[in-house]
Amino acid sequence: MDLPAFITNKITITDTCWIWTGYKNAKGYGRVNYRHKLWLVHRLVWTTLKGEIPEGIQIDHFTCYNHACVNPEHLRLATPKMNSENKSKARFDSSTGVRGVTPNKNGFLASVGHNGKRIYLGTYKTVEEADAVVTEARKTLYT
Repeated sequence: MDLPAFITNKITITDTCWIWTGYKNAKGYGRVNYRHKLWLVHRLVWTTLKGEIPEGIQIDHFTCYNHACVNPEHLRLATPKMNSENKSKARFDSSTGVRGVTPNKNGFLASVGHNGKRIYLGTYKTVEEADAVVTEARKTLYT
């Protein structure tokens, strides 16, 4: 690694992830002050090992979804839309625990968000059926 020692000293390398063990913000992202600038650690690691991050581009944890992971192989450059689409799970307050599936009086409603709009995909008898429809729709719609 070509990272400063004070960074590498706070990374625990597992079989897959590089886990940041230093300070983390409320969302679980590592934070550090480096050269008079406050950095999200995954952005610092990307910039140091892979190069500059273009304006308006985010770093997406597209493989492991672990905010504390700074393994550059688990990160990618992404537009805000791509990053938003690449969520691993339902919101914390989901009643079904499945992203895009909500209960209704006839079963489970399947829907996906795309380009700022909600697309309704129908009502299904089981969570599993609704989840399968939502998963297929994401594959078609998402980047």
